[in-house]
Amino acid sequence: MADTTQRKIRSWFDGPASKRLSQTSVIDPQLPVIVMRLRWPLARHNGPSFFSFLGWVSAFAYIGISVPLRSARTALLPLNHAAAKLPLAHGERFRLGAYGEGLRAYSATIGNQPLSDLAMTALQPFAQNIWTALAPHSFVGLHIGTRLTVIRLSSGKLLLHSPIPLSIEVRSAIDALGPVAHIVCPNLFHHMYAAETAAAYPRAMLHGPAALQRKRKDLRFDAVLTDQPHPDWRGDLELLTIEGCILGETVFYHPATRTLIACDLVENFHQSPHWLTRNYLRLGGILGRVSWHPLLRMAYRDRKRARACIDALLAWPFERVVLAHGDLLTDDAHALVREGMAWL
Repeated sequence: MADTTQRKIRSWFDGPASKRLSQTSVIDPQLPVIVMRLRWPLARHNGPSFFSFLGWVSAFAYIGISVPLRSARTALLPLNHAAAKLPLAHGERFRLGAYGEGLRAYSATIGNQPLSDLAMTALQPFAQNIWTALAPHSFVGLHIGTRLTVIRLSSGKLLLHSPIPLSIEVRSAIDALGPVAHIVCPNLFHHMYAAETAAAYPRAMLHGPAALQRKRKDLRFDAVLTDQPHPDWRGDLELLTIEGCILGETVFYHPATRTLIACDLVENFHQSPHWLTRNYLRLGGILGRVSWHPLLRMAYRDRKRARACIDALLAWPFERVVLAHGDLLTDDAHALVREGMAWL
């Protein structure tokens, strides 16, 4: 009886109904991915248990929240169309969400003033031939921001790592550095602005993990991202895929400057003006500390394999780290990452 019930549950989660919920989520487009990947390992146990209970709660919490709010997204689409036609000068724009990617009103901008407590920054030099820019971004209501890294290869061509919305200022700065040849989505979650960036640079190759390419069939990928460097990068970058984790991230190491480039390896928030984000970080024990939130550690489904990858990563003699979320690491970066991943 239990086996039959489990098969029915799994069939529903893997079926078209669940996929429709994923496509129409207005909380965050990544939330259903997390729930759907975690629900089965947690709910597969026979009989009552904490893990079984947690699996059911996580699944139906998502369903209960997402379904009623689908109508809100639909209702706001006309407003999105109208806002897009506002007569703003000098390239100013007002963005209220993005179709199929959840409502992101927090990233709306009028001129240079974001409607958020985290402003988009200009492209800033970080190391020789490496630049970064920070943009507003929210995940399940948390204001965590996201960061673009621009790498100039020895050929003079540019690689854009983890795309962000391209403001006029940021795009002009990128164009002044050289031709964009590669756009990289480094894991299954940092792809929200890939379509916008690919449209801005149609001649650039778009790279992403195989699982992301199955997920984002609307994007035209040119290459599968693995830990084997593309020929254009082979003399400039070393890559490592973190296995055993549902994030599916490939991290980059730039030997010339001893820089590690990652998205969701660790976070580094010393403060946050956003109440919910600040208390989320504080309750997780990572406010003012380089680490990975305890709630997100469930993403590591095979910790033994993941630990081996982290040990291989720590074998690189990096001295600075680019992170997607939080402050950049420039002092004692190697020790901070080692300590921040000690829980694994």
